[in-house]
Amino acid sequence: MPPLKQSPADSIRHRGAFSLRMVDPRRERYQFSSMFRARMTARIIWILLAVAAARVRAFEFPYDNLHHRTLHFLHPFANYEMLPSWQRLMEDSLFAASMIRLNYGSVTLKEMMTDIDVRINQELDHGFWFFFRHHTYQTHHLDLDEQSNFVGIEKYILGPLSAFLHADFMREKEFADIQVGVSVADSSRCRYVRLAVRFEDFMYDFKNELGGNVLQDPLALVWHVNYGFGPVKLFSEGSWTRGFRREYADSIRSPDMSYHRQRHGNALVRLMYALSSWSSVQAELFHYRFSERKRFHDALLSYRFDNALYHAGATWAFTLRDIHLFRLGPRLVFNHARAGGYRDYTYDRREVMPVAAYDLLWKKNSFGLSYYGTAYRWDWDARDTLPSIDKDGYTAKGMFTYGRQLWEHAHVRGSYSHVLDVPGFNGWNVQYIMTF
Repeated sequence: MPPLKQSPADSIRHRGAFSLRMVDPRRERYQFSSMFRARMTARIIWILLAVAAARVRAFEFPYDNLHHRTLHFLHPFANYEMLPSWQRLMEDSLFAASMIRLNYGSVTLKEMMTDIDVRINQELDHGFWFFFRHHTYQTHHLDLDEQSNFVGIEKYILGPLSAFLHADFMREKEFADIQVGVSVADSSRCRYVRLAVRFEDFMYDFKNELGGNVLQDPLALVWHVNYGFGPVKLFSEGSWTRGFRREYADSIRSPDMSYHRQRHGNALVRLMYALSSWSSVQAELFHYRFSERKRFHDALLSYRFDNALYHAGATWAFTLRDIHLFRLGPRLVFNHARAGGYRDYTYDRREVMPVAAYDLLWKKNSFGLSYYGTAYRWDWDARDTLPSIDKDGYTAKGMFTYGRQLWEHAHVRGSYSHVLDVPGFNGWNVQYIMTF
């Protein structure tokens, strides 16, 4: 009798008690490999997301420090200013004599203001002048530190008219600057009008290592004016640039950034009127602006940032019996900043600062007591994950000052101060000026 034909059900090899289907080995291997690939794909995606998140966390937005801390502009715009007599000496000596000016002071519990200006003006021959200037300025209201080392020559070409050429050669060649200009000055070179065009980063297009292509060169207009008309004296200085635009298409040479645009500028105007031989009034206006756009290959890191600041001040200075110097006047500060992209916020700040200072001038020494106050209000409206903050109030600081004339053309001045509502913050300031 021939064996009975087995049904498909009879040939099932059970993998479990409830298996009801025939298992195809090829299908089983396919299902295993598909599941393995899915799991590996999920792990790779998770790793990439983790790396991207780590990069975002590691990226530090460079323009947050000013906008979520209670910082007052008392320091650089009020009690760290120079005496009016020192200001006039500096303005008259910018291109007439060699000069060293140093100004150091506490800005926060951990940060300092540094202002260094070293100039050499030397006549080489009749009509030829050598010029050198080192300048460093670091303080909390600047988005970029100012640092330059200009060297050059100046030649008189017709009466009081002269032309000059200055260059600032940096260690990185792509950031070298050159400026050309003209000047009209009196015989002492203490009264002048100077105008120059500065070609910033003029070798960047063919010296940078990131493969950057310059779309717009950062030309800047630079000026210095110091002139008097009877009892009126006008001083102004500044630099205004149209900024640069650069693209970085080579992602190998520039693996992070793909586009960069930046512009900045500052302008100062100071007007003084002599009421008498012992009294004068002074008004000044300072404007600072900064703007930057950056695009990255990782779009999450791209951002834009704009910052504008205005500072206005008025001072009435008078002396009694040639030994008592009084200075009274307010300061006003307006600051507006906004960011978008990686950070998304707007920031507005307003400060009104009353100032009252007294100095006793005794021989080569001076002893001073000063009061500086500020009524402030600032609003930080954050549209990202950071909280919005609104704050207003009034604070003040007292300061004791001692100054001394070291030599005929050298003066030093030091101060010790205390902000009343900041426990443990006892600030200090040292100023030094010398002409030679």
